[in-house]
Amino acid sequence: IIQTAERLIDGDRSNKASKWLDMHFAPPGACAGCNGNSTLLITLDAPATLGSYTFVTANDNIKRDPIQWSLSRFTMGRWATIDERSLPASEVPPTRFTPYPSMEILWSWRDVMPRYPPTPPSPPLPPLPPPPLPPSPPPAPPPPSPPPLPAPPPVLLPLRCKDDVNYYHSSGGRCDDWSGLPCREGGYGVDAALDIAILVASCPEACTDVTLAPDCAPPAPAPVQPPPPPPLPPPSPQPPTPSPPPPPSPVPLLPPPPFPSPPL
Repeated sequence: IIQTAERLIDGDRSNKASKWLDMHFAPPGACAGCNGNSTLLITLDAPATLGSYTFVTANDNIKRDPIQWSLSRFTMGRWATIDERSLPASEVPPTRFTPYPSMEILWSWRDVMPRYPPTPPSPPLPPLPPPPLPPSPPPAPPPPSPPPLPAPPPVLLPLRCKDDVNYYHSSGGRCDDWSGLPCREGGYGVDAALDIAILVASCPEACTDVTLAPDCAPPAPAPVQPPPPPPLPPPSPQPPTPSPPPPPSPVPLLPPPPFPSPPL
């Protein structure tokens, strides 16, 4: 029967062959390599936390039940003891296939970590910047502009029928200077509305875009009546129309001559 170390942690308590037997556990000199100690190295598949453990008695020799041991953990390049036990014989279960009392591991990380010089404290972190201010509300829209004022009505002066020979403007000159030119848009220094109105009213004949007032036109001549038509000549006498001749009298028809009888 192969009682290898793997059978120590297979969890099988019903099979008497499922146990671990280390012959080196015998006192020195009892066998080749015997030193009175047994060392079991367990490598886990993944990191785990060990909170407690226990042993289970085997099926035979009670003298092989452990009563003293130590449990170590390999960390940071060295072995650190995390649990040590030394039980009196009265605490070892006398019956077979019986678990020991659960053994809790009472240790902390500082007990197994290497004693390095303390790490100097980190410098204080800079203060956090103040939280950003909430965005300011959008500016209120400007009030609507007032509607534009209506344009002033043009200055209207009564029109003349003839150019005013006394009209004179310091920049625009006299009416003769505007002959054949439009005047209502101004120009040549005559730009103010009142100056343009005076120019239009004073020079109606010279300005090409000024229509004379209706009362300036000469009266229309009276319509000429056409002469009456000459009298018609008296009608000439017509000759009498001849009466048509009477129709001829009908000619009486004679009876046809008798046909001769054929000979018998």
